[in-house]
Amino acid sequence: MKRDKEWENRMQGMIYAYNLVKKGGMEALEQDIRRRNFLRAPMKFTAGQIDEFYREISGYMYNNMLTAVCYTLNDNFGFGPKRIRDFKAAFDKNVGCTLDLDYMGEHYVKLEDYAKELNEKFNMGIDVSRVAASQNLYDEQDDKFMRCKVDVVIRELMDNGFFDAAEFLKKKIS
Repeated sequence: MKRDKEWENRMQGMIYAYNLVKKGGMEALEQDIRRRNFLRAPMKFTAGQIDEFYREISGYMYNNMLTAVCYTLNDNFGFGPKRIRDFKAAFDKNVGCTLDLDYMGEHYVKLEDYAKELNEKFNMGIDVSRVAASQNLYDEQDDKFMRCKVDVVIRELMDNGFFDAAEFLKKKIS
């Protein structure tokens, strides 16, 4: 029996998926599917190559957006050197806020929140689902996302009268 290319590709995909699940569970497979779908990344690329590509594309997007916005502010709205630098500082701060995580590993604010607010206030037509997908993809690659700082949790428990729970956690981690 002659093997056809479609059958070989499907088998390779099944083996790849099996190994991902075996190594990292269903969550690893779900993450890989989301990442590949979002980036339209073919199977020939490894997870490491996809991560590197995502980092590169993120850098390009940041610099391209910053260039277009700053140029527009200067050319169309008369922003000079001081206001452009002030804008960039505020822009970087707002972007940084979307990357900051609280002691429970959750976001204080997301780009998705900014997009929703802008759409509500100004009817901007921002595709919130695309913004959210980008944030989710970034979060999946951030090893601090959804990881709590146990020492802060213990302190919060103690400060709020949950002494037994705090002691239980202390014993668990020591």
